[in-house]
Amino acid sequence: MIRKLVLFIAILGISFTAMAACHTTLKTKSHVKKVALVCPVRGEKIMNPKSAPKYVYKGKTYYFCCSACVQPFKDHPEKYIKRK
Repeated sequence: MIRKLVLFIAILGISFTAMAACHTTLKTKSHVKKVALVCPVRGEKIMNPKSAPKYVYKGKTYYFCCSACVQPFKDHPEKYIKRK
């Protein structure tokens, strides 16, 4: 009888530990804030930043909706940064 009780308590403890770990993971993921990227030249949302053209200016990466927007930004970056 005591063995069954000890086994039950051990299983219960493992279950609570697993639930707590899952809850922490879910809580962490739900607090991640997703920021929509917007092309600084045209103001269009960038749907896939991994494949979008990009340019680094003063240590910050700017993403563009198309490759045609990169050159105007390179020519006058302050003009487009001030729009924000």
